[in-house]
Amino acid sequence: MSAFVLDASALLALLLDEPGADRVKAVLDGAAMGAVNWAEVVSHDAKLGAARTGIEAMLRPLPIRVVPADRDLSVSAGMLRPITLPLGLSLGDR
Repeated sequence: MSAFVLDASALLALLLDEPGADRVKAVLDGAAMGAVNWAEVVSHDAKLGAARTGIEAMLRPLPIRVVPADRDLSVSAGMLRPITLPLGLSLGDR
C-alpha cells in the first residue's frame, strides 16, 4: 500500500516546479496515483502540443504506482460524492 496518493495538481506542481514541488518530491517514492489523475497530467502536456512519446518518456521514470480504475473503484469513488461535494472536490480528487 502506498503512503501517499497524489492528485494531478500535485504532480504538475512538481513537473512545473511550482509552489509545493518540494513537498511532492519528498513523498514521491512509493506514491500512488489513480489512472484518471494520471490521464489529467498527460492531457496537460498534450494540450500544449507535446507528443505521446515525449510525455511517456518524461513520466516513465517517476516512482509512482498508477492505480487502474476498475468497476469496484469507480463505484467507491462515486459513493464519495456526498462527502466531497461540500468540500468543493471534483471526481478527480476522489
